[in-house]
Amino acid sequence: MKEAGIFDQGLVFRGGFNQDNGYENTLKALKLFSPPTAIFAANNFIAIGALKALRAAGMRVPEDVSLVACDDLPEAMSVDPSLTVLNQPAYQMGYTAATLLIDDHSPTLQSVIDVCLKWSENIYAESMLYSMAPSGAEATEIGRAHV
Repeated sequence: MKEAGIFDQGLVFRGGFNQDNGYENTLKALKLFSPPTAIFAANNFIAIGALKALRAAGMRVPEDVSLVACDDLPEAMSVDPSLTVLNQPAYQMGYTAATLLIDDHSPTLQSVIDVCLKWSENIYAESMLYSMAPSGAEATEIGRAHV
């Protein structure tokens, strides 16, 4: 996003990886001059908090705000609408990262990120109005990401 010129540090909200922080940070994001059309949460718990805050503010997911999270915990499917998540297969990622550390005693941060992205896969659910286009096609823009 930085390379594309669309990253704004002021749109990143930090806090604990729990529902309360997701709720509080979403309310902060909704008070911005230009409220978000999409929220990317670092985990399902933050996303569930964001979902609760959006509902409390009278916003509809995905009609008004798309919501995407990292993880793939059962909680993602137990809310309505079910969350759109980026699956993180922890075992495969950890194994591959450990192998990288053993084989290359000084891996770069980018090489570790590449390992994580290699094993990640998208899971599309109901909390995102627009999803990525099929393989080989252009992706559909979903708006500015927050949280």
